[in-house]
Amino acid sequence: MNSPDTVATLRQAALEVFATDGLDATVRAVAAHAGMSHGLIRHHFGNRDGLRKAVDQFVIERILQTFALDTGGGVGLDDEVSARRRERVARFTYEEPDVAMYMGRLLTEDPSAGQSLFDAMANGLRDELETLTGAARPHSDLQVVAVQIVLIELGALALRPLIERHLGFGLTTRDGAQRWVYSALELLTDGIYLA
Repeated sequence: MNSPDTVATLRQAALEVFATDGLDATVRAVAAHAGMSHGLIRHHFGNRDGLRKAVDQFVIERILQTFALDTGGGVGLDDEVSARRRERVARFTYEEPDVAMYMGRLLTEDPSAGQSLFDAMANGLRDELETLTGAARPHSDLQVVAVQIVLIELGALALRPLIERHLGFGLTTRDGAQRWVYSALELLTDGIYLA
């Protein structure tokens, strides 16, 4: 197996193990899950911290790609753009449940890495809201609005077990992800109150 494949395989194995077993899972557990020697982790990532940093970076990049607004070159947010985003976010949740579960772990088990994820999402969303000329309601404090939206998005991951027990469906299943994401985006788009 060549080096890029080995690195990707080890990173994916780490993502899966950390997502299911927690961020304190061992290098040996990751190597066993990948079906490789733990020496390869040391060779490619230096140590467990290097492996965690690689997984953190991969997860943050995937999240920013998934949640980014794709206006197709325009500057507005129309029904087609909203529908594409809604479907992309829902599909991500059920097609990449390990990333979603890992994000929940970051937020609850590693405040420093969780802060990096939170900051990246909040800053990206604030910048996005600033570019939505005429498509987003004006707000006096876009930073706070961005944080509130990120709270809806990331809060579900951090509190996933509680939410799933309460609602009676899994957020990382196709139907559950669509139900959750569509409802959240409807709330953000249409609001709750009539006046």
